[in-house]
Amino acid sequence: MVSPLHHGGPRRPGWPEGAIALALLLPVTAAVPGLLRLPAMLTTPATALSSWLGPGLAGLTWLAAVALVVVAAWRIAKPPAESPNDRGPSPWAQLRAKPRAVVGLCLVTLLVLCSALAPLLAPFDPLAPGTVPSLAPPSPGCWLGGDLHGRDLLSRLLWGGRVSMGLGLLSVGMSVGIGCSLGALAGWYGGLLERLITGTADLFLALPRLVLALAVLGLLRLSGPASLMAVVVVLGATGWMTMARMVRASVRSLADGPVARSARALGLPTWRILRVHLLPEVLSPVLVHATLNLGRVVLIEASLSFLGLGVPQPTPSWGATIALGREWLHSAWWISTFPGLALVGLVIGLELLAEAASED
Repeated sequence: MVSPLHHGGPRRPGWPEGAIALALLLPVTAAVPGLLRLPAMLTTPATALSSWLGPGLAGLTWLAAVALVVVAAWRIAKPPAESPNDRGPSPWAQLRAKPRAVVGLCLVTLLVLCSALAPLLAPFDPLAPGTVPSLAPPSPGCWLGGDLHGRDLLSRLLWGGRVSMGLGLLSVGMSVGIGCSLGALAGWYGGLLERLITGTADLFLALPRLVLALAVLGLLRLSGPASLMAVVVVLGATGWMTMARMVRASVRSLADGPVARSARALGLPTWRILRVHLLPEVLSPVLVHATLNLGRVVLIEASLSFLGLGVPQPTPSWGATIALGREWLHSAWWISTFPGLALVGLVIGLELLAEAASED
């Protein structure tokens, strides 16, 4: 008799898990180096990030990154011929059948690649003033223009993507960890613990997330690297509720199933049953929700930075750059427009990916 703990071999993940995992893995590559550099950016004078690169090499690297995204999109649109022995449509064929997923994946990949290659693509130090004329309009050599302090907007946009995505990823990771842990405990044990966790989640859900973040950060009024960690903690601690409710419902339905009963009969500890046998079953909806939450967290971080409670100046961030140009919208529209377009593109791309994945 085959044990219900084994299902005839490992289950191969479908394309939604793979596509969303890619969408979450690529920002990690882009964000981690930028976050490691944040203390130096906040506490030491600016240094040339790409002084050893000429404009020609930086331009060629930019074209190579764009070409890579174009080739990837072409491969998605024209997948290789399937073997007659295939058991079903390949992930490429499934992805091709969802144009919205293709558009979302290309948007996210383009923005992530540009942020990941910021040291190669950025022509100037994003913190150094006077590298371009003050309020310079977009032109050859100053492709996205300059801000009030003469800083190159293209460089600040590329490096700001690392900061915005990095803070978003850390916050989402914290929310996923808290939500999955509390939801699994509530669904497994039930009773008073379940009522306590669900009641706390309902209380937090009743409070608007942005308003709660504004209140906490406004009271703390931290500066420097501490303010960045405060943003991560506040956004992470206010985003776990939906995840916890979703995991609780799934674990509660699986707790009396054959897998859980067999595991208990074998004497496995609770933590192992939850981690090995139950939580992997809710991986797909967790990834979908995390993808949606990442776009929203980046948007909230931009809102906080716009209001002066997020990333402190002069650290490059999309929200902080948008706030810097709000007084110059009529005469220097490019300061707020380009980071706003990048922010909208990232959020739309993640929404399209999550929407396409949730259809399966």
